[in-house]
Amino acid sequence: MFLAICLLGQRVFPAVPDAVPLSAPGALPGTVIAFGPEATVLACAKDGSQNRPILAAATYGKGRVIVCGHGALLSNPGNQAVADRLILWVGNGGKVVAGGRFPTSAATGLEYKDWRPGDSLEGVAVLNLGMGTLDNRPDEVEKVRAYVKAGGGLIVSGPGWGWAQLNPGKKFEFDMSAQQVVAPMGVALGLGTVDGDGRGKWKIRTPVAADHAGDALRMLKAGSLSGADLLAASSSLEDAFNSLSLASGFRKQLEAAIPVAGDVNPTKEKPTTRSEPLARLAARQFDAMWRSQAPNKVKAHPAAATFPGAVPAQAKRETVVVKVGTNPRRWMSTGRYAAPGEVVRIEIPASWEGKGVRARIGGHRDDNWDLEKWERWPSITLEKPIEGRSIEVANPFGGLIYLVADGSVPAAEVKIAGSVEAPVFEAGVTPRSDWSRRRQAPAPWGEIAGKYCVVSVPSDVLRTLDDPQAVADYWDEVVRHCEDLYAVPHGRGDQRYQVDRQIVAGYMHAGYPIMTWEDVSARFVDVKVLRGNSGGPLWGFYHEMGHNFQKSAWTWSGWGETTNNLFSLYGAEVINGDKSTAHGAMNEAERQKRLDLVRSKPGAERYFDKDPWYGLTMLAAIQREFGWSAFTTIFRGFESGPQPRNEQEKQDELCVRLSTLLKRNFAPYFRAWGAKVSEDAAGKCAAWPMWTPKGW
Repeated sequence: MFLAICLLGQRVFPAVPDAVPLSAPGALPGTVIAFGPEATVLACAKDGSQNRPILAAATYGKGRVIVCGHGALLSNPGNQAVADRLILWVGNGGKVVAGGRFPTSAATGLEYKDWRPGDSLEGVAVLNLGMGTLDNRPDEVEKVRAYVKAGGGLIVSGPGWGWAQLNPGKKFEFDMSAQQVVAPMGVALGLGTVDGDGRGKWKIRTPVAADHAGDALRMLKAGSLSGADLLAASSSLEDAFNSLSLASGFRKQLEAAIPVAGDVNPTKEKPTTRSEPLARLAARQFDAMWRSQAPNKVKAHPAAATFPGAVPAQAKRETVVVKVGTNPRRWMSTGRYAAPGEVVRIEIPASWEGKGVRARIGGHRDDNWDLEKWERWPSITLEKPIEGRSIEVANPFGGLIYLVADGSVPAAEVKIAGSVEAPVFEAGVTPRSDWSRRRQAPAPWGEIAGKYCVVSVPSDVLRTLDDPQAVADYWDEVVRHCEDLYAVPHGRGDQRYQVDRQIVAGYMHAGYPIMTWEDVSARFVDVKVLRGNSGGPLWGFYHEMGHNFQKSAWTWSGWGETTNNLFSLYGAEVINGDKSTAHGAMNEAERQKRLDLVRSKPGAERYFDKDPWYGLTMLAAIQREFGWSAFTTIFRGFESGPQPRNEQEKQDELCVRLSTLLKRNFAPYFRAWGAKVSEDAAGKCAAWPMWTPKGW
């Protein structure tokens, strides 16, 4: 067995060939970190416009360790050659692998055995340790570390972000046991993600010097960073700062190199970029500091004046009692705003005590740490649990005050001290007669809240709004129509839109809230546009709402931007009366071009996911003949019973269900679009006449 190696000083590491594609369909690898003198980055992969580490290794005493951004990068059978190379290196001549299998070739001669915490490691050459395997066995952490130091091999695979997501409230750097094992070895799992090259592929890229965080810090201090090394240094140092404990020697070195955070003030005109690694580290340091401070120690940050905005010094800080929860929501609006750096006290009723209620300041939920440039401070909201019946909170950036509950709580009165009034209209709660006064409230952000939907926008666009009820009614109607299309019972959940200076991904993105950029602020409350006869200006709003209702059972691979757009078409047609001009890509001529191509070369390629418009054209042709009710019936059918387990079953199920419902054979049509409808499914459709769309 040939084992390629690379030499760094006297250290010998396995060489991972450049440009080799690693396959991990459905996975999202996390970053890894090399920072110690006996560690190295083995491989990077593409993440947006840069490369980030996904494989790192180190020697530790007589032993060896590898950290991997995702277990699938080694466990996928298609990656056998790389897995062989890495596992043979980390085993250092030994053959027994414990704790999990890898798809290694027979030529390696490796043997596999089970392992559980507490089992002996005697005779084990390589331990495959899960991120959280020792989370409840801290006594085993030192045992595993000692095993490596004495000559054992260790593999730890991420993604670190996955552990953090599954362990809310826990500290990644302290509570994740695998991190405790490997960090003293000079390597670690990071909290970043690595998107790869698409379709489940991560092509290996050769690391640059500054992908090693320790080398990056030395180069930064020496002033020798430029070009690719400067960008890599910013990324690797931020990841290390965010993922290593305060007790780490390397984290202490980073802390000592960081300037004062008050000098960091990212704006749209002068963003903070990856070419400013110390400024970005200062921002992370400030973020960690203020979140751990007592509320009375938190001070306003200068960046708050730029975004989300200052509160006038003369604005009244009041103690008020507000009724909350009349319209059940995930975030319950209070109509109050916390000024930057000022303490707000919240008292909840006895009926809410012990219900897991949390206080939230700010709706700009996106954390933009990983973006190439920051046009606002990257993380500006706060959410804290209310222990007992009261809490004091402060946020350096300020924000609208919400109460958050995962379960239902009864409508009740809540006392809030130290806040200012915000221009918030809540349908059924705010008197219409009071709006002319309330829209002039001094807070920089406000909301229009209906029963099912809330839009949060800059106060400037609300101060000239005369009829907030009409806006609330429109957005409630949008949610109800979306529920109608996707066969979801009315009122199952609320929706929320939030305007922001900068969002983490895309022009808009789905979630709670749905996030948008500032350029559409006025559009959210302009009833002439919202009720206009063109769906074009509203396509993005409908598009993201559709995302929030997508279901995996009827969303094929490659249809992530397709089945949600059914509501873009539906909303434009049903709400705005626009059947064909809502988006230029879906006008009659463009749709016909796609239909003509598929008809001329049926099944020649996967037309259905060639791009989102091909898939949407495929489905829209069915809708145009059979109406929207056909899709609603299909969606309702997927709400119960067995769900498709894989892509083949998804394609078969949709084909068979449509054919059965509409008494047409859709199998040839699906196959023309490149869908791999099975013979069994095609047989179930064969009793009905073959269907083709008009103009086919």
